[in-house]
Amino acid sequence: GKRVAMLELESLDTGPEGLPLEAWMDRYSLTLERLPPGTQLQVCVQLAVWDPLPDLAAFLQAARQGHADSQDAARSARRREQAAALALAAERMTACTACWFDQVRPITWHTLFVLSANPPGLQAGRAHSRSRAGEDPAGDSAAREALDRAVTVLTAASHAAGLPLRRLTAPEMAQRVWSGLHPAASGQARDRASELAVSLA
Repeated sequence: GKRVAMLELESLDTGPEGLPLEAWMDRYSLTLERLPPGTQLQVCVQLAVWDPLPDLAAFLQAARQGHADSQDAARSARRREQAAALALAAERMTACTACWFDQVRPITWHTLFVLSANPPGLQAGRAHSRSRAGEDPAGDSAAREALDRAVTVLTAASHAAGLPLRRLTAPEMAQRVWSGLHPAASGQARDRASELAVSLA
């Protein structure tokens, strides 16, 4: 009977070129203030081990590029020396990053906005067995339309406030639910970061 949609808050840039966390919190509050009364919304926060792969891959790619540029005969000697120095720095950053991940085991989190809509009969508590079994096309259609409207409203509110939200696909929703029901399994990194760095090199 019930229709559900999940929207996930995308990664927020709080670095030197991004906004401070307080500014993002203001945008979050503004998004919620823009929602109409009666919106069936749940906000869930899931903790997860921070995946080191993107950081390690970026530093290793910089090291490879530096090595390639240091061997480029078309470049001046000074440029080749600079490229070699950058390659060495990137390799050291890879090692430091991997060590930090293995020692600290940092965590991140996923913020989920869960919207739901019931078929009219079920919402009013008058659903018969056919409706509960999903055999009421009119009711299911009404619930689907109501959910789509709620998603549109939330998406518009977040866009107006400058908060990046992305609607999850059905497999992504299932993965988030599984992670919530099995926090111990989902909270374990698949490999040590140092081993992952070696495999990527």
